Amino acid sequence: MTTRSSSSTSSPRKLQYHIDDHDWISKLPDELLQTILSKLSTEEAVRTSRLSSRWMDVWKWRSHLVLDMNKVLETTPDEDLHRVSVELARSMTKAIKNHHRGHLESCIIHYEVLQCKNATLQSWIHTATRLKHTKSLTLTNRIPGYRRGYKRTSYLRLLPDTFSHHSLTSLSLCGFLVIITPRAFSNCENLKTLKLLNIAIPQASDLSGVLAACTSLEVIVLQVDFLTQDGVLKIENNSVKFLQVTFPYEIDRIEVYVTCLDVLDIRFIKGKRENFIIAGPNIQVNKNAWVSDHGIHTPRLVYNVSSYLAQEKKIICREVLVSDFHDMRRDGSLSVTVDMTDPKEVEIVKEVLLMWATNKMIELEIFFKNKKAPKDEGECSTNNRAHKNLLEDAKPFPTATFRVYNVRLYNFDGSNEEEFAFASRLVTQKTVVRKMMIETTSFPPTKKLNAEAAVAKLMELPKCYKRLPMTTCSSSSSSSSSPRKLQYPIDDNDWISKLPDELLQLILSKLSTEEAVRTSLLSSRWEDVWKWRSHLVLDMNKVLETTPDEDLHRVSVELARSMTKAINNHRGHLESCIIQHYVSQCKDGTLQSWIHSVTRLEHTKDLTLVNYIPATRRCTGASLLSLLPDTFSHHSLTSLSLCGYTLIGPRAFSNCKNLKTLKLINIVISQASVLSGVLAACSSLEVVVLKVNFLTPRGVLKIENNNLKFLQLSSLNEIDRMEVYATCLDVLDIRCIKVKKDNFILVAPNIQVNTNVWLDDHGRIDCPHLYYHVSSYLAQEEKNIWHELLVSDFHDMRRSGCLSVSVDLTDPEEVEILKEVLLMWTNLLIEFEILFKNKKSPIEEGECSTNDRTHAKPFPNADVCFYNVWLYNFDGWNEEEFAFVSRLLMQETVIIKMMIETSSFPPTKKSNAEAAVAKLMELPKRYKHVIKCF
Repeated sequence: MTTRSSSSTSSPRKLQYHIDDHDWISKLPDELLQTILSKLSTEEAVRTSRLSSRWMDVWKWRSHLVLDMNKVLETTPDEDLHRVSVELARSMTKAIKNHHRGHLESCIIHYEVLQCKNATLQSWIHTATRLKHTKSLTLTNRIPGYRRGYKRTSYLRLLPDTFSHHSLTSLSLCGFLVIITPRAFSNCENLKTLKLLNIAIPQASDLSGVLAACTSLEVIVLQVDFLTQDGVLKIENNSVKFLQVTFPYEIDRIEVYVTCLDVLDIRFIKGKRENFIIAGPNIQVNKNAWVSDHGIHTPRLVYNVSSYLAQEKKIICREVLVSDFHDMRRDGSLSVTVDMTDPKEVEIVKEVLLMWATNKMIELEIFFKNKKAPKDEGECSTNNRAHKNLLEDAKPFPTATFRVYNVRLYNFDGSNEEEFAFASRLVTQKTVVRKMMIETTSFPPTKKLNAEAAVAKLMELPKCYKRLPMTTCSSSSSSSSSPRKLQYPIDDNDWISKLPDELLQLILSKLSTEEAVRTSLLSSRWEDVWKWRSHLVLDMNKVLETTPDEDLHRVSVELARSMTKAINNHRGHLESCIIQHYVSQCKDGTLQSWIHSVTRLEHTKDLTLVNYIPATRRCTGASLLSLLPDTFSHHSLTSLSLCGYTLIGPRAFSNCKNLKTLKLINIVISQASVLSGVLAACSSLEVVVLKVNFLTPRGVLKIENNNLKFLQLSSLNEIDRMEVYATCLDVLDIRCIKVKKDNFILVAPNIQVNTNVWLDDHGRIDCPHLYYHVSSYLAQEEKNIWHELLVSDFHDMRRSGCLSVSVDLTDPEEVEILKEVLLMWTNLLIEFEILFKNKKSPIEEGECSTNDRTHAKPFPNADVCFYNVWLYNFDGWNEEEFAFVSRLLMQETVIIKMMIETSSFPPTKKSNAEAAVAKLMELPKRYKHVIKCF
């Protein structure tokens, strides 16, 4: 019997061949022969296997494969296409399978439509990704011309998760592949680059589904046709940095929500100006200035220059930007954001401008990044003479062969020498043909005067075009991002109104939203101040509580109009928004409109929605929460709380990977599977609070999330089974559940105590039980949020019930957290389980951990009493642990019994633990406790 070593799968086989003495090339090592073959095409490399047995396997270790049947099919008559393509497909299949087990960097497959129909394409993709671990995969459907192209347009019908293998990071599809459903792209979190070229798609929602499934995309290239004009294309991804779009056919609306987008390359878009929505913080120029009423018909590039861009990614971006242009030179318009004081960004701008060499640019927009004034910096930025020389010596910059019809400059104040030199060369080097517009209206008075003085100097420069006008312009984008600076007539004795906006907003933050809005009636000076507050509370409960039942609908409609007006008048982003409404707003679509406004427009981080249920007699008014898909999926929304609704489906929560916190309070849900679907759609949740009732007792509630850290459960209805899979769960707070002991499955590594001890045979937990895995890595803000949730709904903010805690008493930070947890109880604690974390022995540590005497008495709190105490991993050698247990006994804390687990220890450790237990029994105690080992 022979064995195969593992190294054979990662490097070429070292076999002995008979080689002629004069064949010096064949005597070269495999690595050098592979380098030689890498210069050949795949077809030529395969042919070398016929030279001799020495060359048979060399080509099989190449890292790039190009399998192309186009060369043969181009000269094949139509009647022979089917037969020839089948023969070529067999050869390509053989080549892929014969490739050895080395991984592929890239694989390019050019095929004919038949391979889509007979599942050959599915087989190729499976082999290239699952077996060969290809990183970059390109699939091209053969379309030789219009005569045969549209007839042979193929449907991309692939199995789910086809492109989801972890090794595949780049995927390109080309050739009018009609994608019926996005199922082939399910779970494609591995993809970083996606290119869809010459693709026909039934409707915009299908493309939205494809992009939503690929959550880790950084580069997107879209050149697609939609078969139907109805629908909304939604691109929402916080990882995307490069986006290139070409849409020859009009659709209802295009929405782009990307927080990290640096490059937006629009080749062609057909649609109305108001139907193109883009939300990208890095794109600060007039985004809609270049969208006509009929769309974008000339290429437009928006580039946010960053010195942090890696060289490899910069090269990839450049190749994509000049693709499909004649002679690799762009045309159209350019919007660029740059810091001229950063040499790296200046070099990138040069490379971008060189893409237009020999061509005329229609419009150039330049947004100079914010920088401190020279006085604030401590020295003038132009003192960097090395950078100034770089600009002077690098002429032509911009290149003299480069022409721009119109130039727009933003944030140009004239104080920066590099910016002034750049604008001067635009004027003097025959670059600007028609006009230069310089935006100055957003500056404060002093800065505006300096900018206008700089414009005057530019006008005095010698210009090639004598009729070149230079004027100032306004910026709509800048005015929408900060409060308006308006001059109001203010009484001399009104000192409060003379305070700056920032201080007035701080004063109004101490008032309720209703009181803050009323200040707008004081004078015109106060009219807009409240609109910039970061927290809104819109509550109609106060009025409805005193309203007769017969007037509830009418009054709620009037209040809803006022609340809508307040939301629409608000400016800037919201940290939190609380909306308490009546059932009517669920039925007439008002609630949907509010959610859209506060998330998509106001970028709310924390949203709370409360349905008005004033008393038990009106519980029938609990409303059905029927919302559109992706309602809560905006990237800015991280926390969502819902109270008082009936939920029958999870579609409003689709693609909610943005949510970190979800609270469902007093929610009626049709069945457990609906709640499972909601939680599965919110894959990034870290905090989950559930207080729900199920209409049907059947079903399985499944909570599976590796990001989950805090889980609070309360359900009054019995269900078949409850499953919790959470690898990072630190806090499990069970208030009340009804499920049998065998049907409650908990898989959480941090919960190591007897998790089902507190479940009786009838599946009831009548008293709350808290499990807390104490960690010193817990952030202070996160800990405060958790502790606030732990005491919610308890009288006087003090807990009752049982506690299971896992702690390292040698860590002072964990000890402090344990103190805070115990202070939540002022009454009897029925069961107290404590697991002492694993630690090294004092000899391995180098010194005894008991030298740390930072733990001050009294500890634990003498006011807390425990009926029963269970100790795990208590071996008696650690002084802090022994002192803790001693105080439990001596401070009249334990009333009935203390159980110490020793059975899991090895014999030596078990004897030490039993000796420590004997010492505990000898301590003076008020109660005659039962102390046992088990």
